[in-house]
Amino acid sequence: MVRSIIRRQTGAVLATTLLLLVVITLLGVAALRFSRLELRMAGNTEAKLQSFQTAQALADAVYATPAMVPVIGAPGFSICTPTLDGCNRNDISLPGFTQPIEDADLTGQVVQLAEGMVPRGLETSADKFGGVRYRVTSTYDRTDENLGTFEVVQGMLILVPR
Repeated sequence: MVRSIIRRQTGAVLATTLLLLVVITLLGVAALRFSRLELRMAGNTEAKLQSFQTAQALADAVYATPAMVPVIGAPGFSICTPTLDGCNRNDISLPGFTQPIEDADLTGQVVQLAEGMVPRGLETSADKFGGVRYRVTSTYDRTDENLGTFEVVQGMLILVPR
C-alpha cells in the first residue's frame, strides 16, 4: 500500500516550490531596481540643492562686498568672474568665499541697470537719496558631470546720497 502511494506522486511539491522561488526572485529584482531608482533620485536632489546653495552663496557674497557693486559707470556697466567674456571688469573677488572663484563651473555677473528714484516704500527722503539698481546673476554649471545647472538672478538697490 505504501508503494502505491509513492508511485502516484507527480512532483507537485517540486513544481509549486519552483514557482514560488521564481515569484520571490522577481519580487527581489523589482525591489532592487526600485531601490536603485530611489538612490538616483536622492542623488539628483542632493546635487540640485548643492548647486542652488553654491549659486546663492556667490550672490550673497557679492551683496556683502560693497566693492562688487560700484556706483560708478553708466547703466550696462558690468563686473564678472574671470571666466566670463564681454564685461567691463573681470575681477569679482570675494574674501572668505569657500568655492574657488576661478572655477569655470561657477560664474557671476553684476550689471548696473539704471539710476533713478527710490521707491516710496523704503521711507527715505526722495530729495536726499537716489537709487542705483543692479542685477546679480550667479550660475553653477555642472552639466559636464551630468549634475545640471542652477542659476540665481536677484535684484539689488543701493541708496546714493545726492
